[in-house]
Amino acid sequence: MTSEIVRRMTWDDVPQVVEIWKDTGLAEGTHTVHTFFRFDPDGFYVVATDTGEVLGTCAAVILHSKLAFVGLYAVKKSHRGKGLGVRIWKKAMEHIGERNAGLNSVPEHLRTYRDLAGFSNVAPWCTLICEGVPDFGIRIIEPEGIQVVQIRASVLPSVINYDASIHGYDRSKIVTLSTAEEDSYALAAVRNGTRRVCGYGCIKNNVQGSLLVGPLYADRIDIAEELLRRLFAEFPGDSNGKITIGVINCNSEAMKLVTKLQLDIGEEVPRCYKRDQVHANFEKVFGQHALNFCPF
Repeated sequence: MTSEIVRRMTWDDVPQVVEIWKDTGLAEGTHTVHTFFRFDPDGFYVVATDTGEVLGTCAAVILHSKLAFVGLYAVKKSHRGKGLGVRIWKKAMEHIGERNAGLNSVPEHLRTYRDLAGFSNVAPWCTLICEGVPDFGIRIIEPEGIQVVQIRASVLPSVINYDASIHGYDRSKIVTLSTAEEDSYALAAVRNGTRRVCGYGCIKNNVQGSLLVGPLYADRIDIAEELLRRLFAEFPGDSNGKITIGVINCNSEAMKLVTKLQLDIGEEVPRCYKRDQVHANFEKVFGQHALNFCPF
């Protein structure tokens, strides 16, 4: 007879964790768990049998000293209703401690997170999961004065600075890891004759078969569209031809872009916080970075 224990995730657990998340039907990059595990290896928990079978997972990534983000919370269908989710949730909350924390709630679980789990501060905006084959039409001209380049060492410091201007804090390690993630491709928009970044984005294989976009940050909608067009056209891997992107509905320009590209706009995903709501430069967020691991 086997028993279940809650413990920190190991590298050997990662393939099983990714498979559990895939079975939920929700999006995630094929190697994004690897990326954020490298960033905060103490922030990932599993409930597993003593023979090594992973039955459930939860991430509570510490982004900085005052903020964490919770995601990747799932239990195998065959083992639900046994209290395993509660046990792993408690361990993740211990890791967070007294910090503020955020999470994205599927609509049917909003009441649980808001009223029972302590994530009572619900943001006035939602994330919309948009999917489909993007229709870029006929490109007439690139945004004036802008050059789109692959993110390499020479431009990375400027990308990190641009990212910090959106999030309000330095995400050097996350940006460095994410822009070099396996099965992904990253581009930056740079003003001609300078290294001044005015947008950047990443695209990667999604466990659900599409291409997952995130982040997609830009000063203007035309820059965001050009970045996305190039990311989609130049991605070196295989996919089913569709993209998935998480858009915040308080950014009207981002909503215009997904509508223009004729993507299907899916369900609204509420954002919940333990304490204060976290703000960012919303008008530059055209696609969220990683819904399981960071706010924007």
